[in-house]
Amino acid sequence: MASNVTHRVGVAGGTGGLGRTIVEHIANTGRYTVYVLTRSATGVVAGRRGVEALELDYSSPSSIAERLRAENIDTVVSVIGMLSEDDHRAQLNLIEGAALSGTVTRFAPSEYGWDYEGAAKHGFPPNIPVIGAYKPATYKAETIEKLRSYSKNTDTSTSTTTTTNDNDDNDNDENTPTPTPTTTTTTTNKLTFTRFISGLLMDFFGHPHEPVNGFPVVVALDVENARAAIPGTGNANVAMTHSSDIGAFVARMLALESGRWPEKCWIVGDRLTWNEALVFAERARDKMFDMKYDALTDLKAGRVTELPANRPRYALASKQMLDGLFCVWGIAFAEGWFDFPGDTITELFPDMKTTSFEKLVQRSWASKSR
Repeated sequence: MASNVTHRVGVAGGTGGLGRTIVEHIANTGRYTVYVLTRSATGVVAGRRGVEALELDYSSPSSIAERLRAENIDTVVSVIGMLSEDDHRAQLNLIEGAALSGTVTRFAPSEYGWDYEGAAKHGFPPNIPVIGAYKPATYKAETIEKLRSYSKNTDTSTSTTTTTNDNDDNDNDENTPTPTPTTTTTTTNKLTFTRFISGLLMDFFGHPHEPVNGFPVVVALDVENARAAIPGTGNANVAMTHSSDIGAFVARMLALESGRWPEKCWIVGDRLTWNEALVFAERARDKMFDMKYDALTDLKAGRVTELPANRPRYALASKQMLDGLFCVWGIAFAEGWFDFPGDTITELFPDMKTTSFEKLVQRSWASKSR
């Protein structure tokens, strides 16, 4: 059952990439007041109807709480990149600020890839020689622990601290007035949270013929150059979703009552193996790809086949860093971490149609020069 309440939604990381797409889809419903939560509000929402910018000091949970409370924001969706310790700390402070605000009751952290907490319990991802530990996975698993600590309270909890400004030197002086206690009360909300787990971003495979909100890298299939570097055997199922579908599902979830927010929201636009995806890509390009399989042992040793479409990205991210990222993703594909269960969010909204991988590569490449 959808809620009739008009929510006031804050989106952290909503200035670009997937976050921008999510903001646009929420705003396009016309049902919500949308705030882009940002460190600097200058020029953030120029020309974007129904969207406002809200500047936050991500270093201060109390300041965040005050700003969220002032705008009466009740739902926060985070799409923070989670690539650095600063990103991680910002999201943890945002969670704490939301809990302290007195208005925020729902929180969706930045997840979107695989089930990071579930994978961590099985020791995934492993350290990769070229990059060591894959920090984003650690950050996201720790984020869930933080959220769960706030969701354990069944009622609003209040902690009171009382201090006195007495002087030890006058403890025995009968003429010294009794000190006046100073009481500080902090109220912490219970937060309902859900994790949007959407698999691999499908948009990558339409670039450059379709826009990509974010950093366009290719993994496994370089459709532009007709190359393939498939992790493992290529027979494991991989869930992938187009950003427009992620944005649409997030917007629909906002209309549900908090009690219907599951802890895990599996979003699956399409589910197929890399071998199946290769067939669709070759059909769209009308040519056979130059391909190889990257063995799991090679990926765990930090060795991955380079795909030509990624070379221009080295100006913004080092080859070593990207190779490490592709190794982690490749292992995740081969070991089944992108093979999601059947109970997906798509079953909640059967009227919503998603983009298939075959449809994406056909519309992006079939009419282009070969």
